[in-house]
Amino acid sequence: MKKMKKVLSLILTVIMVLAMAVPAYAEPTTYQITINDAPEGYKYEAYQIFSGELYTKDNSIQLIDIEWGSGVDIEATNDEGMRLMEMLQANSAFASCLSAQDVADVLSNDTSKDNATAKAFADIVANYLKTVAGTGTADENDTCEISVSGAGYYLIKNKDNSIIGDGSYTRFILEVVEDVNVTPKSTGTPTPGKTIDGEETSGDFEIGEEIPFVLTAKLPDAATYDEYTTYSLAFKDTLSAGLEYVEDSLEVYVGDSSTPLDYSNYTLTAPSDENNNTLSVLISDTKAEGITAQAGATIKVTYSAKLTSQAVVGNGMDKDNPGNSNELELVFSNNPNGTGTGTTTSTDVKVYTYQLKVNKVDEENQPLGGAKFVLAKEDPEISNNYLYATANADGKITGWTVSTLKTDPVPDGAHVWESAETGLLTITGLDADTYYLRETDAPDGYNKLDKDVEFTITATTSKTGVTELQITTETGKEDGTPSDGSVSMDVENKAGATLPSTGGIGTTVFYATGIILMAGAVFFVIRLRKTNN
Repeated sequence: MKKMKKVLSLILTVIMVLAMAVPAYAEPTTYQITINDAPEGYKYEAYQIFSGELYTKDNSIQLIDIEWGSGVDIEATNDEGMRLMEMLQANSAFASCLSAQDVADVLSNDTSKDNATAKAFADIVANYLKTVAGTGTADENDTCEISVSGAGYYLIKNKDNSIIGDGSYTRFILEVVEDVNVTPKSTGTPTPGKTIDGEETSGDFEIGEEIPFVLTAKLPDAATYDEYTTYSLAFKDTLSAGLEYVEDSLEVYVGDSSTPLDYSNYTLTAPSDENNNTLSVLISDTKAEGITAQAGATIKVTYSAKLTSQAVVGNGMDKDNPGNSNELELVFSNNPNGTGTGTTTSTDVKVYTYQLKVNKVDEENQPLGGAKFVLAKEDPEISNNYLYATANADGKITGWTVSTLKTDPVPDGAHVWESAETGLLTITGLDADTYYLRETDAPDGYNKLDKDVEFTITATTSKTGVTELQITTETGKEDGTPSDGSVSMDVENKAGATLPSTGGIGTTVFYATGIILMAGAVFFVIRLRKTNN
């Protein structure tokens, strides 16, 4: 009996020693996953990719005996008819893997640049997800909490079709063996940019002038961009009613290259009434051969648009959207887990044009109708030459004639403006520039001006409107009216014929005529005397 007790005592001691030697851990029922810096309203889902048993080592809780988790359907097939393990084995990093444990071992030993192996795994497993382990929505503190049951490795991602606007979807895999706090990498979006000629965000132009626009999209950095196998990008540029796209003017450039992309690498849709006058340039995959845009690169689109007679003059009536707006937004891939696009906040540039109001008056400041004028400007390429304005029936500029010497007759095609009975004539569609009015016909009974009337328009503009507008003539500087883009000046005619001044050729004519008449009279008197004798 005593011997039996000793045996039982020895067995109990061994059991206790073994119990002390085996790490033990009581697994909680649920775990809390807290996502920080989560934009308010964003929805997240957690999928258990791997499950396993917990044990402690060096006071650290770890996962062993790894199996596929409840969130993965290993029997499902993709569009190519391949199961999860078959797809993984097709990737060189997982070629020798036969089980979930093998895959987990490869991931735990990932030394590839930028965690490329883990990203490849996430790309593949995202097509075989099934049961959601937990969900959550970010609150006003930009925090999202998700409760899950069971330890394991979880793939956390945004819920499909839950993000609108310029947001991007995210995904990441994390080990959950206790409550976890995580701050995911920020998800970048392309940055839109729009300028006039690559520099200005506002400018003034003549009606009929072609305006060079530059659109840019700076791609996200590698942390976001490299998550995508393919990445689509579309420029959506909406032109106001006063802007008309110039056909065959568009080119696309990638990075620092000075060689435009071949048109086969993108799809161009010209503005029309059917698409709200929106120019669209779609690059289906910025990573495709022939494009190969790198993370952080800038893609540039250049084109020209003509300012038309439908252009708003000055700021116009819309105080919230002055001038002639040209508005760009980008539509881009925003879901590395599948399909989906986001849209950036729009950016715009503003184009302005002005009008001249001429008050034709007499010396008593009374209005004069019937005065006719042409408008000219210096030819920037040929010295001492003028270009003369052409215009439509409403007096809005449409273009300019061929260059001629300033002293030459006004060429055919130059538009003639005529003052109304009120003395007013209006020329619409002017730039901030220097111009010349030449009177071709004066009102009946008045002298035609003997020199051109020079005037200069100056303006200060921004995307918020025309803030200063002035006209300068030989009599001084006057403020204009930014709301309708108008500047005004008086042009005076004097009544009656102009007599030549003393010492002029006219005086010489009078003297010559008098001498001839006197000589004739003397000759007549002498002849008469001879006849009488």
